[in-house]
Amino acid sequence: MKKVYKLIIAESILIISFLYTGCSEKYSTNHEYSLPAEISVKEQEEQSLGSEKNENENPEVSDVAAVKGYSYYIDSGIDFKYEADIYDIDLYEMSELDYAPLLLVRIPKDKEKEESVNRMLLMAYVSKLPLNQQWMEQAEIKIAYRSERYFCFEYVSHAALPDDHDDTQLVFTLELEEEKLVDYPEIKTECSRYDKFMNGSLYEEMDQWLEKPVEEQNRLRGECGYEVYGETAECNGISFPCVQIEGLENQKRQEQINQLLKAPLSDLILWDGWEEKDEELKVHRFGDAKIYIAYKTEKWLSVVYSIKMEEASKNFGDGIADIGITINMETGERYMLDDFFEVDGLLNWMCANACSGDEKMILDHLWGSIMTEQEITRRRGNQIVSSPLSAYQNTWRSFYISQGKIEILNGWSSFDIEIPLPEVYEYLKIDPWYD
Repeated sequence: MKKVYKLIIAESILIISFLYTGCSEKYSTNHEYSLPAEISVKEQEEQSLGSEKNENENPEVSDVAAVKGYSYYIDSGIDFKYEADIYDIDLYEMSELDYAPLLLVRIPKDKEKEESVNRMLLMAYVSKLPLNQQWMEQAEIKIAYRSERYFCFEYVSHAALPDDHDDTQLVFTLELEEEKLVDYPEIKTECSRYDKFMNGSLYEEMDQWLEKPVEEQNRLRGECGYEVYGETAECNGISFPCVQIEGLENQKRQEQINQLLKAPLSDLILWDGWEEKDEELKVHRFGDAKIYIAYKTEKWLSVVYSIKMEEASKNFGDGIADIGITINMETGERYMLDDFFEVDGLLNWMCANACSGDEKMILDHLWGSIMTEQEITRRRGNQIVSSPLSAYQNTWRSFYISQGKIEILNGWSSFDIEIPLPEVYEYLKIDPWYD
């Protein structure tokens, strides 16, 4: 699955030939991006223990990060067999892992939880790790992300993975709060909106939901502390459908969020680059915008506005501009891609996995995901283009989030990128989203 996914990404981006030549000063194309140096598990643990030691030696410093409630250690199957009875693990099954390094956790304040979590990890190792001595002897553990709630790591080996195993099995996401292992997110490999190149995989669900009323989409996304509904808003004499919320106890935050949910289309309507003759066109395009509720939880609301631009080309594109907006419901702020990820790291990953190291191409692909519509139109000024929406089809990218994934959209709908969070844990700036 992972290999198919990477091929889809590579084919997707390499075909793109109409890239905007400029990019933000913050992420200059002259900037050199380097992959983070790899360190061994032993070095990772030493760093972790060193950090905790320093915190303990300086308790009077108020701004020192709190010591995490757990730590991890590496044991081998050979050594661990003598303790396997503690975790109720069959010794014969454990013997199959004689050569594998085993990652386990210590939770000093909750030994019962420690035992439960380690039992779960050991059973997962028995079922997921390849029973191949050469692979196991060369296996290492890479710690990708660690917080009080999530512990994410991956098994890697210098030996080839046996054919009957998928490397997604080797990625472990431990959810400590609920004491469970999170499954690797499923990747969609078929599209339904536009399949000229058979790689627009993000639109299958979107197409089915775009025709549903917002209220129905809200119901299908499940209950939480607020409701989503559709409303007809107005800006500069142009009416357009948008998403609004109700039910938050914090009324000030609710109003702030509702203003943000209107902003993407309002800012495009107010852009100075429209010509007078475009007024009727604006009424038609914005008035017929469709709405997709991509993700709705207590913490996140992610929405896509789809605007029909023109009839799909016989050779390229579907004529639709997709504009994503993601709101942190706890803070009332809009989050852009660089609020979720260290963009330098994400660029490195995409260069290594998607575009043969072409940083300029990748950077242009992300440009619109780190700038709001207002920031983009200000950069354009009153420069006349066919319309600001055409830029979403040509150069500006958008994104939304879904369960366990980040979805980067290209305006033409043919070149989209669906990235499972386990692929890019090490670049996350916030906890992953699996609610």
